[in-house]
Amino acid sequence: MNENEVERKVLEKIKPKPDEVAKINKIFTYVKSRLENKIREYGVEAYVELEGSVAKDTWLSGEWDLDVFVLYPKRLGKQWIKSEGFKIIFEALKDLPHEIAYAEHPYIRLNIENVEVDVVPALKHDHAWEAETVVDRTPFHTSYIKSKLSKEEKDQVRLLKRFLKGIGVYGAEIKVSGFSGYLTELLIVQYKTFRNTLSNVAKYWKPGFVIDIEKHYPRVEDAKKRFKDQPLIVIDPVDPKRNVAAAVSMKSLSTFIAASKYYLKKPSFNFFYPRVEKVSVENIMENVSKRKTSLIFIVFHIPKK
Repeated sequence: MNENEVERKVLEKIKPKPDEVAKINKIFTYVKSRLENKIREYGVEAYVELEGSVAKDTWLSGEWDLDVFVLYPKRLGKQWIKSEGFKIIFEALKDLPHEIAYAEHPYIRLNIENVEVDVVPALKHDHAWEAETVVDRTPFHTSYIKSKLSKEEKDQVRLLKRFLKGIGVYGAEIKVSGFSGYLTELLIVQYKTFRNTLSNVAKYWKPGFVIDIEKHYPRVEDAKKRFKDQPLIVIDPVDPKRNVAAAVSMKSLSTFIAASKYYLKKPSFNFFYPRVEKVSVENIMENVSKRKTSLIFIVFHIPKK
């Protein structure tokens, strides 16, 4: 298959189907209604908003998770959010299957019809740089991406996400140290298409590469000075003091660069969905015996301190 055929086949697989979209919308409407009813009972000013990849329409088929934010006035403060703000959310949803999870403050995680729904309290700010917690910045990310991506570019984000998953570098958590969803979206804002992203990564990227979409820094050197020794620097369009790519390790960066070069030379469905071969002890021993070599094991005892 050529690259057009590969990408068309992948997109058919990862683009959410109408029934999935309907299911997600129904669940959000239900959760939102329960939250708003409880907010009215307490007489508190608050707004219930959908955030994350579903809100931005960059999610992948089968990956059903919702990020629902309850935004309270910033004057109430972070401590109020942790106690009273969370209490309102809990009271609204406590009879549904749930668990209490923790980030900078507690939030509730629901499971509705096998869809994971995170309901998060946050403060509503006028500007992203006013954020008191990481989640306070999220609505600004959602608004920015929604304002920048066309319908076609959202599909390009989906392709890039699936590619990064396939090569094992998608996710900002420590065990991956890779590319977050927001960072992936920003790459399409910058480069417009999946293939153009890979072309630029293959041709120009190297450790210390800088992307500053909104030109917050007059010179590249200024950004490098602020975010010294970071493998990749992508200035947050809504908060110039933040590097969106801070979690990306040198290994993940190098993997992305190498994979981009190989894909452009020889496109394959396997980059998106790597083949996983089942291996048995019998297969291993058969291959070892074919080598006509011997294995020598050296066992060391752990020294006592």
